[in-house]
Formats: sequence, C-alpha cells, structure tokens
Amino acid sequence: MENAEDILNGKAKPETLGVKALDAKTLQFTLIAPVPYFPDMLIQQFTFPVHRATVEKYGNKWTQPGHYVSSGAYLLKDWKVNSHINMERNPNYYDKDKVAIPKAVFLSGSGEYNRYRANEIDVTYGIPSDQVKVADIEFPGQVKRTTSLCSWYLEPNHEAAPFNDPRVRKALNMLTRRDIVVKVGGRGDTPAFQLTPPQMQGVIPVYPEWKEWTPEKNASKPHANC
Repeated sequence: MENAEDILNGKAKPETLGVKALDAKTLQFTLIAPVPYFPDMLIQQFTFPVHRATVEKYGNKWTQPGHYVSSGAYLLKDWKVNSHINMERNPNYYDKDKVAIPKAVFLSGSGEYNRYRANEIDVTYGIPSDQVKVADIEFPGQVKRTTSLCSWYLEPNHEAAPFNDPRVRKALNMLTRRDIVVKVGGRGDTPAFQLTPPQMQGVIPVYPEWKEWTPEKNASKPHANC
C-alpha cells in the first residue's frame, strides 16, 4: 500500500497512507504494485470498519455489549469471558432480509468436536485432523471442506547431515509421494509443488518438470541416487 513502509519506518505520517474515504460507503486503496488477491484480503478482521466516535468515547471498553457498533449481520448482545458470546440479528444490516438465523451463540472452551457429537452445538470448526475420516463416516454429508490459502510443508534441518547436502534435499523433494501424504492425512488437501496456493487469485501455477514423472523415473535420476 502506498507509503505503508515509510510510515512503519517512521519516515512518513500515518495520514499519508494510501487509503481515502471517497464517501460514506466507499473506501479507496492505492497500491504500489499489482496485487490481484487484494480484494480477498479484505475479509481479514483488521480491515473491518470501526466506529470512531464509539472508540473515542469508551476507550478500551468500546467492544463491550451496549457499546460495540456493528456494520455486520449481527449485534453483540452478551459476552461472558471464557463462557459465551450471544449475538442477535442486526435490523440495520443492509442485507437483513437474507439473514435467516435470528440468533447465534458462540461457546468457549475445549472439546468442541465432542460437544458437536453430543448434539450440544450446531457447528464446529474443530475436527481433529486424525478424526476427519471417522467424522465422514459418523456424520455423512455434514463434514464440509473449504479452501485455505496456505501451504503445509516439512523442512529438515539444513545444518544436520545428510540434509546439509542440497542434492539430498532435492532428491527427497523429488521422491516424496505427495499424493500418498495427502491421502493418508484424509483432510482433502491438494499435493503442493509451490508455496503459493493454486487457489490464490491471479496465480499462475509453476510446476517442476518431474511433477508428472513416475516414482521409478524419479528414482532413476542422479539427484535421487546421491
């Protein structure tokens, strides 16, 4: 974003940041380079609008029930730390007619998946990775998988033998059966050949030549026999 780096380094004032309110409902961002996925980043909480007058009036207590001003689909009605958060449909939400659930309750504490299994809660995001396959069987049609813009990988200690030899690391990279790894994991992951997720908006996947090689062909190459 324009001037962001200079502001962080103390070389420019915060008001020079490349963000401008064109009107009451339009925000303009000025970037210093093309960022095709920038609109997707705006779902992050740190980009949400905050009611300035409320923050100035209540200080650190601006997020408390009765103070918090929401532009979302729900209003904060009750919040008990380490217990629960109660939310009710926001009558001022711009698309309120499409908000089908009148009230939502978020519970705190561990054992979320077990509470789902006991029918104590309606939704859980906490299925342990080693129980995903079992959940598919126990709750047919209920387990939903969504794409996460992240990549998982294992990295050996480059200073310890034999991984201090780049040929060994390359051979390991070539011989690793990513299809088997994701199948055993059972989470619905996609084999990765680059750090940037293929679902990232605007990305052009770049795959190594050996991606489509058979394990036998991979093993026959010099790096795989180092």
